[in-house]
Amino acid sequence: MNLLCRPLVLFLLLALTGLDAMAQADCDAAVTVWKAKERTDFPHSVNGHSEWKPVTIELHSTMQSGTVRVEGKKSLWELKTSFPPGLVKGVPWHISRIPVVGFIAPGGGIWVGPEKDFYIESSAGVVGAQYRGGICWFESLVYKRSQAKTTLDDCLKLFERQIDGTTLDLFSGEQAVTPEGIPTRCARTHITSLSPHLDSEILLNMPWAPDAPPGDVHLTGVQVTGNTLRLDLRSRRDGLFIVKGAMQTKESLSSTGIVVQIRAANRPSEILTMKVPSSSGRTRGQYVASVWIDIPSKTVTKAEENGRFMWP
Repeated sequence: MNLLCRPLVLFLLLALTGLDAMAQADCDAAVTVWKAKERTDFPHSVNGHSEWKPVTIELHSTMQSGTVRVEGKKSLWELKTSFPPGLVKGVPWHISRIPVVGFIAPGGGIWVGPEKDFYIESSAGVVGAQYRGGICWFESLVYKRSQAKTTLDDCLKLFERQIDGTTLDLFSGEQAVTPEGIPTRCARTHITSLSPHLDSEILLNMPWAPDAPPGDVHLTGVQVTGNTLRLDLRSRRDGLFIVKGAMQTKESLSSTGIVVQIRAANRPSEILTMKVPSSSGRTRGQYVASVWIDIPSKTVTKAEENGRFMWP
């Protein structure tokens, strides 16, 4: 290369490097990565992740009816949990793999974080949620801190540089746990309990008796209308469930067991006759329920269990 050209080439390379640094600084100014301050029982570290691959996300919205399909990216992240010496036999660590999803919603809201059951966009941004006996809400780990424009790739690169193992672990589950074993909610998360309104034992898959299999309840439907979220739940097999809010009015024996007439406390004119294994108010069958939740406040507004309104 001509000696006179070398300084020019060097100048151009430095200029391009400076432009890249400025572009990255602009990205960092537009968005940031949230990091948990909570502690966990054991230290977690990120071992690496797979290549980001295209994925289509079904997104619900409080600002329009129906769902929209959003193109995003997904990667599998490897998390290493280390245990103190002597705590476990064999290898003193555990490897888990957490799917992480990233996308930008039509309204500009960002989601980058562990994959959830469903996502909702509102004027406040995007939240992800999952059903685990209750509804666990999560905010994005990458969020805007200015109105400057950003791209999904910029958000993912920032996430790669700044995310830590503890935050990733906390946001892949429902809650943080301190070393003292006291459960605490992690910031940027919220839990909506369904147990005051629906059968808590079957929701949590806890069998009522040794011969009573859990219902294995799972999420079958998600619908957003305005600021209201409706969730439909169903058990994969028969279990024992409680007839909540009920008063027994009559009991008699039959050849197949006990027949109970039940009058609903919140629907006095409604009487239901059913066969139950005892006078405990429980019946065996497939569990079906629906619950309505106000999205801004994350509170239950209505609940239906096995075809009967239980709340309010």
